[in-house]
Amino acid sequence: MTDQRNWFRQTQVHNTLTLDDENLAHTDSKCLRWETDGATDIVAVGNPSYEGLTHRRTVWFVDRRFFVIADEASGTARGEVGLHYNLLECDPAEDIAANSVATRFDDGNNLLLKVFGAERMERREGWVSRTYRQRTERPAYAFTVRKRAGKPVRLVTVLLPAEDAAAQRVEAVWRGNRLQVKINGTKYNLK
Repeated sequence: MTDQRNWFRQTQVHNTLTLDDENLAHTDSKCLRWETDGATDIVAVGNPSYEGLTHRRTVWFVDRRFFVIADEASGTARGEVGLHYNLLECDPAEDIAANSVATRFDDGNNLLLKVFGAERMERREGWVSRTYRQRTERPAYAFTVRKRAGKPVRLVTVLLPAEDAAAQRVEAVWRGNRLQVKINGTKYNLK
């Protein structure tokens, strides 16, 4: 039972960023920004997660419709930065080459999860436990990129609810300090 409890304690089995799949070394989070800009709510948090690595996560809730998450890892540390996501129990449509996964529930309540900036996407072991000593398998993914000493990395995730999530056209590109996201041809400039 201890092995199962320890498995659920790992940082890499939560929806967060890791360095070389290690557990967080530091948890001294600070809210850096919290505001509303028109129809977009924004929150940014920074944490010195690992020795030589600071993780900054900015979340935009755009038009009360979809989420954009920018994860930035900076500092002198080097290694494999992994961005981890877990889904509800389902049989998703995976597009490994496009770094995306989409749920496909019959009731149309679906979600596209697409990550930009990752070099690789892979399916991982995933479980959820809603009752003590019981677990259910669920899809889990790691999106990884190699971080070199002193060079920051940026990963951008778009979480888009849509009836046919796999058919959505999504793009994201940094333009200086602004993030431009395009959803089915409509542009959104996030700062």
